[in-house]
Amino acid sequence: MNNLEKILEQEGPTSSSKIVDRLVSIYKISKPAARKRVSRGSPNIVSLKGISLPRREKFVYLKKDFGSPQYWNNLISVLQETNSAYGLALGALTQRGEIVLKNHFSIICGAPLRQAKHLAPDTILKNLVAAKLVSIIDISGVGECVALTKGSDVYYESLIPHFKARMITENILLNGIGAWVKNIGLGSYGKILLRNEVNDVQPRVGTFHWDLTAPSYLGALTTLTLKGAPNKLGFIACDICLGKRISEKGLAPFLYKCNTLRSLKNVGRCLQIFVADRFEKDAFIKAKENGILPITPENLFGKDVSEGLNYLISALSGLADLMFEPEMFDEMFTRLSKIEGAVNNLRGAFFEFIVAEIFRKKAIDVRMNYILKTSLGERAEADIVVNSLEQLLFIECKGYSPHATVPDSEVKKWLTERVPRTVKAANEHTDWKDKIPTLEFWTTGKLSESAIQMIELAMKTVKPTRYKLGYKDVLVVQRAIRVTKDNGLISSFEKNYIKDPISSIKLKRPKFDSTMRFNDELVINETSS
Repeated sequence: MNNLEKILEQEGPTSSSKIVDRLVSIYKISKPAARKRVSRGSPNIVSLKGISLPRREKFVYLKKDFGSPQYWNNLISVLQETNSAYGLALGALTQRGEIVLKNHFSIICGAPLRQAKHLAPDTILKNLVAAKLVSIIDISGVGECVALTKGSDVYYESLIPHFKARMITENILLNGIGAWVKNIGLGSYGKILLRNEVNDVQPRVGTFHWDLTAPSYLGALTTLTLKGAPNKLGFIACDICLGKRISEKGLAPFLYKCNTLRSLKNVGRCLQIFVADRFEKDAFIKAKENGILPITPENLFGKDVSEGLNYLISALSGLADLMFEPEMFDEMFTRLSKIEGAVNNLRGAFFEFIVAEIFRKKAIDVRMNYILKTSLGERAEADIVVNSLEQLLFIECKGYSPHATVPDSEVKKWLTERVPRTVKAANEHTDWKDKIPTLEFWTTGKLSESAIQMIELAMKTVKPTRYKLGYKDVLVVQRAIRVTKDNGLISSFEKNYIKDPISSIKLKRPKFDSTMRFNDELVINETSS
């Protein structure tokens, strides 16, 4: 091991200038000589290609250190010290569990969409991919995602459960924040925008994308203009990150967005909010110093909701191993139903678990969120796989309100994309290739006539020797659950999927005395079902 390797072994991956300084201080050689040694390197030392540092510096590391926690931590530190847009993007990605939806990259990376002397999000992503620092991966049922490059499919698959859990929980909370902004009049009614997962058209203020935005007419946010001209509107801009304590490096992209936005002359005043479970002390202080509101779910909605959200992430991250407990299930629905729109998201998140529990009662091999691969490397994720001597069953689960109709596009996508890919993967599977698979579409909502016709036409045209198709709407699913004779499962399903989970709460009408003052406190009672 030569002197360069010894220094990198001690310091970890770092910039070439720091290696030069260490050579000079330890071995008492001149700086030009030290630079030559670093430039020559060694077979075990690698320098980062594609991402440049100021003054033609390089980021150098031992081959064995690539992809290690120290590698990423040091790389982000070096890049952020030089105000690199790549450092901000990598810091945001690491903060969010090393994976984000590709359509959300422009929100988290901290870069403006189009602004002089700034790299755009698309350019940053393109260069990070070219430098092999991040990879674009396709997750079945989610879409294209951006993840730190660590080279292993097993690694990417390990990220998916927590990533999906975080997305569902954040969406629930964002809807609640949107309702809060609307209800207290902080933002303009009907103009509150939330991030979407379908495309890259995201909420925007100035030259930046955000998780939530709203124009505001509040006096503190509007700017007076010349007499006769309309006042300049203010804005609310909010980003969210749940599941991990927010570090200073993880918050840096948001700070950069906020400070750059304030430098734009044509954009009105903006109230900037960052929502997270918890903040490291340095990150919290940094947010306050920069005029940003660092807020937790508990600040907004109270301890019950905050604990419900934390449990939701944990439960969904390990959904396949979660044991069914009716009290826990009902408690989560009750707590989170205080957030507007939360119930529908919860129905979607936990329907797979309900369906799996039906088959677990029969002591059958049941797998949840199972990823299959074809010989061509195509991925197919099955919500539920039931494997027994009698059948090989793949179930697509769609949790909806019992009054809602499943979009025809969901059924069409299942028939034209997921069914063929799943059948191909099952036929190539070592243990399943001799079985005829059955694929079914289960929902707690309704299916339109055209959706039913699509499925039934496919059922008639497919060869039963290749595979079979089927479907169940909310009434058929309810019957399947009742067959289990599990009172806890039946009660939880009917309370949270068939009925409104907060329909059992009744407010007593307040009584007034002769002075028109409240005589009794407002009381919440449970009514019999």
